[in-house]
Amino acid sequence: MFSSELCVYTSEEYFKEHTVEQTGRFGKIERIQGKSLAQEFGLELPEGFNELGVLRIDKDDDGNPYISEHWYFGEVHQYG
Repeated sequence: MFSSELCVYTSEEYFKEHTVEQTGRFGKIERIQGKSLAQEFGLELPEGFNELGVLRIDKDDDGNPYISEHWYFGEVHQYG
């Protein structure tokens, strides 16, 4: 299944909840390494923009594993 959305984060801390490698209320978050969605789709990012991809690993409503990719473009940083 494919979905997309546009999010504007007004809080650095809330953004980190979605992008820092951790296990929390959004499931387990892991940074995507060795892949670039911008390169795959031939996107040219404006100066000052970066991309950040994370995997979210959680369970669906039936308790089955659910893995999704989430990509962020803009003034994003690689948090450790």
